Amino acid sequence: MVAILAQSLYLLSVAIRDIEEGNPQDAFLLIEVKSVVAADVGGHLQFANRIADMYKAWSDKRNMRRVTLEKTSLQHASGMRAVYGISGYGAHSILSPETGLHVLEILGEAPNAQTRLPVRVSVAPQPEVPLPTDPGDALRLADETLEKADAPNPKIVRRYRETPSPLVRDVKRGWRTGRTEVVFGGDFDLL
Repeated sequence: MVAILAQSLYLLSVAIRDIEEGNPQDAFLLIEVKSVVAADVGGHLQFANRIADMYKAWSDKRNMRRVTLEKTSLQHASGMRAVYGISGYGAHSILSPETGLHVLEILGEAPNAQTRLPVRVSVAPQPEVPLPTDPGDALRLADETLEKADAPNPKIVRRYRETPSPLVRDVKRGWRTGRTEVVFGGDFDLL
């Protein structure tokens, strides 16, 4: 009960700050892998799926309204793309630092051998009007909004390593943890 109350107070404080500063509340979220690493197609797409699941868990835990506007099959060898509309207190403010690259680092057996699997995340504010009821129109609006907000050279937001010892390093928020289950469980904004 205390955790639920603390989370509600956290979201309300973000929402109040957003209202005072005139910031948008709702967000469009894009998770994308344009070209997979040929040596590890399955692992790259699996990591992209875990990132998408992380944001789903985040929105579910915070009672956000999430609308899936597009989701390509994760078996699609040329890439993966998921677009969501997320509405709720402080959704845009909390998600906006997530814009950039999320990179899974896989250490090889040889010294200095490392594979990096990047997943691009983009966040843009939703317009103040409700989403169109037609799914195609809603996706077009999201794509136009995300394209305007897109950075040409995204910076790394977070690095993930699972072996030999788990470690997640958040560059933007300045934290690191070995508790990968907390991050992938959707609590990346609480660390």
